Amino acid sequence: MSEAIDKGATIITVDPRYSTAASKSKYWLPIKPATDMALLLAWIHVLIYEELYNKAYVEKYAFGFDQLKAHVKEMTPEWAYGITSIEPDTIRKTAKEMANAAP
Repeated sequence: MSEAIDKGATIITVDPRYSTAASKSKYWLPIKPATDMALLLAWIHVLIYEELYNKAYVEKYAFGFDQLKAHVKEMTPEWAYGITSIEPDTIRKTAKEMANAAP
């Protein structure tokens, strides 16, 4: 982990506890236990609706993307906040960090 940080990696830790990994992370998301799926769905919402995904890759390799897009339409960061206790702005920032790190 230290080597990854030294090379410029952004670490995002999703854990209710402030662990050693969380202390070394750029983002610590102290999520309510058992609400990880809501966070993932909100991240997917951001990636799709802010068009932060690789469209060429999806067109070539994905099956069911339109169904996924429809499924997560209402699963906004604001929706996830009520479940996870992670601020909507933090959900958006971390989704963008992941998108920007994509090859």
